[in-house]
Amino acid sequence: MQKTFEVRVVNTQENYDWAVEQIEAHWDAKPGSDEFEYLMVLSEQVDRYEAAQFPVEGADPVDAILFHLDQNSLTQTDLADLLKSRSRASEILGRKKDLSITQVRILHTSWNLPAEVLIRPVRSEETCTTV
Repeated sequence: MQKTFEVRVVNTQENYDWAVEQIEAHWDAKPGSDEFEYLMVLSEQVDRYEAAQFPVEGADPVDAILFHLDQNSLTQTDLADLLKSRSRASEILGRKKDLSITQVRILHTSWNLPAEVLIRPVRSEETCTTV
């Protein structure tokens, strides 16, 4: 006899809370089991609800550049050398100027940074949050 599982559309806080409880209750389900499939369905619904209710702001170009510098032990001087301008590197990292299309191309080609992030507007210092 096959076990039945209750499924609710996760579109309210109440159903979200219920789904999270169900996920916790079935967390140890074995892959391939009906219980595991149930867990996956609920997890997908919870993910969609969270994405809609709690959107995460994407990184701006400065965040991407700073992350790249940190992960590759690079400095502002390395950015300045790449862009051939110390003042421009300072303005970019200081969130004073957006990147030009030429600079986007250079950073994308040289450092393999995602162009879709680099073309976003730079957030001002006042709206930036530290992570």
